[in-house]
Amino acid sequence: MVFGAAQPMVPLLVLGLGGGATEIGLVLCAYSVSSVCSSRFWGKALDASTKRKQLIIVSFAITGLILPMFSLAKENWHITVVYAAMGFFSTAYIPTANMLIMERIPKREWTPSLSMYNFFSSIGWSLGLVIATIWLTVGSLWTLPWMLSSLSFVGAVFGVLTISPIEPHVPHSPRMQLAKRSWRTTPRSILVKPLQHFYLDATMILASFGVFYTALPAYLKGIGLSDGIVSLFFLMNSLVSTGTFLLLNGLSTRMADKRLIRLGIAAKLVGDFGFLVLSMTGVYVPNVWMAAVVLVSVGASWAVIWPPLSALLSKLADDRKLGDAQGKLSASGGLGGISGPLLAGYLFALAGYPCAFLGSGLIVIAGFLLFLKLR
Repeated sequence: MVFGAAQPMVPLLVLGLGGGATEIGLVLCAYSVSSVCSSRFWGKALDASTKRKQLIIVSFAITGLILPMFSLAKENWHITVVYAAMGFFSTAYIPTANMLIMERIPKREWTPSLSMYNFFSSIGWSLGLVIATIWLTVGSLWTLPWMLSSLSFVGAVFGVLTISPIEPHVPHSPRMQLAKRSWRTTPRSILVKPLQHFYLDATMILASFGVFYTALPAYLKGIGLSDGIVSLFFLMNSLVSTGTFLLLNGLSTRMADKRLIRLGIAAKLVGDFGFLVLSMTGVYVPNVWMAAVVLVSVGASWAVIWPPLSALLSKLADDRKLGDAQGKLSASGGLGGISGPLLAGYLFALAGYPCAFLGSGLIVIAGFLLFLKLR
């Protein structure tokens, strides 16, 4: 719920301090730089230890300490620093949660199980957006971080009570030997050619989402929507993803991971070029409803791409380095998050919203072409 509510909150805080699409891009870029730096750290920590429960609790607890600092921000660079700090510690949660799932089940069940995990995560994300939408409608934007901080601490307590610390079933070397070897691993030691293509492709696909979601709130505010309605758009996007995750749980037993990823890329293109057309037609009321319809495609595309992408990577990687591989996937997402918002700000400054949405579509096409090289 915390991360769902933060999705519209951070761009709206930037806009509230007088920023625009470029400033939003810089703030999101800072978060991504921080997450890239921390992803390898957390990934190697996962391979060097079995303390999954502790990592998740620490991630939520420190995030809860950081969130109130958003309310104290007076300039956009304050938002940038706080969001970067949040990115470093929140990144620990993603690969750790994936590892907790994959270490408990056989490989053939990874994709449907990750889909169900993402389904429940998306429900939490959607509930966070509901909270943010209600709060922004009846309350103040600047008090929202305090409420999210309390939710983050509740998440930490929930982790203490519900996560069982069990030994992983994935084959590992003796812990001390693995720890020594894991921390010395160079990037080339795991980046065999298929994985080189994979990480680059993941970076490009996620950069496309970075461009899109940086341009989206600025575009919606540009056509005159309130903070609450912008948050409502993000909520709708999340609800579509939630339903698609549930649908994917059945599809993944009948369709290969690569085919699902290609289907998701096609849906993303529909959203990119749909918003390209809308942003070129001027500002008038029907655009609001058409934007909501087109956004459905983007929400569905994320749900179809991410679980098969994570499962496919883990099938390609060495079983003894699953944590490192998941960390590198998070780092790829971070690199996409760096380049995407920066590119969105540049494209917006160059030729407005149409150029940003066009750029998002062209990047995902390039990612699709690279994806075809995977065997």
